[in-house]
Amino acid sequence: MDDALVTAAGCLSNLPPNAKKISNSYEERRKQATAIVLLGVIGAEFGAEIEPPKGAVRARTGGQAPEGFGLTSGGSSNYSLARHTCKALTFLLLQPPSPKLPPHSTIRRTAIDLIGRGFTVWEPYMDVSAVLMGLLELCADAEKQLANITMGLPLNPPADSARSARHALSLIATARPPAFITTIAREVHRFNAAQANSQSQQNVHTSTLARAKTEILRVIDILIEKMPGDVVDLLVEVMDIIMYCIEGSLVKKKGLQECFPAVCKFYMVGYCDRSHRIAVGARQGSVALYDVRTGKCQMNTSLLGSIGMLNSAPQLRCIKTYQVPPVQPASPGSQNHLKLARLIWTSNRNVILMAHDGKEHRFMV
Repeated sequence: MDDALVTAAGCLSNLPPNAKKISNSYEERRKQATAIVLLGVIGAEFGAEIEPPKGAVRARTGGQAPEGFGLTSGGSSNYSLARHTCKALTFLLLQPPSPKLPPHSTIRRTAIDLIGRGFTVWEPYMDVSAVLMGLLELCADAEKQLANITMGLPLNPPADSARSARHALSLIATARPPAFITTIAREVHRFNAAQANSQSQQNVHTSTLARAKTEILRVIDILIEKMPGDVVDLLVEVMDIIMYCIEGSLVKKKGLQECFPAVCKFYMVGYCDRSHRIAVGARQGSVALYDVRTGKCQMNTSLLGSIGMLNSAPQLRCIKTYQVPPVQPASPGSQNHLKLARLIWTSNRNVILMAHDGKEHRFMV
């Protein structure tokens, strides 16, 4: 563990000259590495509340920047403690395994835990995509590893790493839902584009994304349950992720409701069992139409306003949407009733708009 700490100490080599004196001694580097963990704990627990001194509280020499963890800067603050601590923790997570830094060492698991707990502090200074992919790599086989552990016994190092990475992913997703959703959706698009342009399909099932599909769906399920408002804002991106993680043949056989029931709770998601297509309404007024058989998505951006609910006629030949106008409500919660309406198809040409108070409005297509 000491060797791992000393290896990580190199991440602090760019600190301002007054912060430390570079030393080649093992003991000095070990102390610097121990400081990484201490700074990580302080930053993760209290970082958002700590700001550097303001005004002329402390004299500064030319070129010297104040240090702090806060997210809001004042003046020329560069928050070097947060930046360099984040750099060190990220190094411990992403550094390839070596004799000095084993894949499931205690210090690596500590860094994983601190990244998850203090993500809101570290986010501005880290490569979010690289961090998420690194965590997914560690917990891709979490179900298998944790299933073999006898209840009440200590976890072995691989299982402990998987558990830590799993927990960190949940903390990151719930702390910054848009960052998690957009980053994973971007990686899915990048992976699909690479596969479409590649002549070889040999590594499809060995990539991190492919192996971590179960974990990605688990986190999406948590977000839908705990933070549905954030999910609705990026519902099309969420469906892109779900469509990648669930086999099209399984959806075709069992239906979306059985494969991933959590997303079906949104009124702006519709699925047709006959045509095997999924329609998703977005806040920007667009409708995404997914073909389960081919996995392709077609966007309709001709609508205006936020889609509060969507439903489809049999065979998905006609899609009816109910849109909430983008106006500022006169009082808090006054628009909630508009979002509780439901569309019900009674035939291929007749649809009913059911309001929150039970009133029905019938339309013919």
